[in-house]
Amino acid sequence: MPIVITPPVNDLVGPGSFLSVSSDVLGPFPTDTRFVFDIGTSNEGVNPYIHSEIVVSQGNGSYQLLDRHVTSTVESTLQPKSGDQVYAVVQFIEGGTNAVLDSGTVQLTWTTTDAIGQQIYTQTTTGGGGLTTEEHGWLDALQQGFANTVQYGGAAATQAFANGIFEHPNPALLQLRDATMSLTGQGNLQRPAAGVGVEAYGLHLEVAVAPDGAGRRNGILLEYVERVAQLATTHSTTAGTFESVTEVLDLHLEQYSWLWKYSFPERILYDVTPGWTLNATWLVWIISP
Repeated sequence: MPIVITPPVNDLVGPGSFLSVSSDVLGPFPTDTRFVFDIGTSNEGVNPYIHSEIVVSQGNGSYQLLDRHVTSTVESTLQPKSGDQVYAVVQFIEGGTNAVLDSGTVQLTWTTTDAIGQQIYTQTTTGGGGLTTEEHGWLDALQQGFANTVQYGGAAATQAFANGIFEHPNPALLQLRDATMSLTGQGNLQRPAAGVGVEAYGLHLEVAVAPDGAGRRNGILLEYVERVAQLATTHSTTAGTFESVTEVLDLHLEQYSWLWKYSFPERILYDVTPGWTLNATWLVWIISP
């Protein structure tokens, strides 16, 4: 039976989209066994726009196109336009022998916007920060917003406007800090030192190790039946005499970008279910000229 490829909603696919794939070939599989993804206009995977190889230990999962943690080959001259018909050609390759254990193909419609909320996580970050032309445009709009608020609302409204921007920035301004933390058992994290123009607003979470036999079901994101981890933020009172839990996350998804409801938490508590390992990376806003 060919690989079952479950596309995103409405059969739309693009940068940042997830494709769920499932093969009925049974393991265990040798090291370097992998899924090979070719996305392009050929139903045979010839001259693909995107070519990705993802090493796996099992014959099913949900994988993101152009995931920043996966090396992908992108041929920009073959980039489809929104609305074009493309094919996702997936092969399950055995490590060592490079034999094709299974394969499948599905026809989809290309989009550059449907997964825009996930596209920030497909981009490799650099330590230097910096703003793109689009981000400069956002800041120009922000400057105009300040001017309008001062003109019509006065100083108090300006302060409220500023607080809203810097407590909950547009997610598209955020990027992953390079260092990834491996979490098991119980513990707590503290936000990285802010520095000049740098602040953390959340965590990007990914399951690194799942126990054998973990129940799961496909969806927009791969979901585990068992709770992978529970995380919580805490905040202290102004006087610092009392620390309370202000938000709780019960994580069941293979990966999730958690933006805190209340910014600048005192601590982030975590309790990872035994047998699981969770990778966590800070989501930060870096503002530099």
